[in-house]
Amino acid sequence: MVVNGACKYGDMDHFKEQIDLFDGEVSMEYLGDEMQLLAIQGPGAAEAVKKILPNGFDLTKMAFMTGTDTAIDGIEGCRITRCGYTGED
Repeated sequence: MVVNGACKYGDMDHFKEQIDLFDGEVSMEYLGDEMQLLAIQGPGAAEAVKKILPNGFDLTKMAFMTGTDTAIDGIEGCRITRCGYTGED
């Protein structure tokens, strides 16, 4: 889950409280600076991102709210998701 950077600590506190109340097995791992997020959104996002994806990667085959691991601009271990909520879909 990616939370808003401005309120991440409050969100994490809320999740911890809910985890403590939950009668089941669930965990949360804070990745801190181990992971970064770059959001490219808007009507031209797919065309812009296509330039740095591996040849043959077809963004049009990704359903809304899905993601997959891939290389981005030759950098392995990246994850691309199609989850924008700004109205471009």
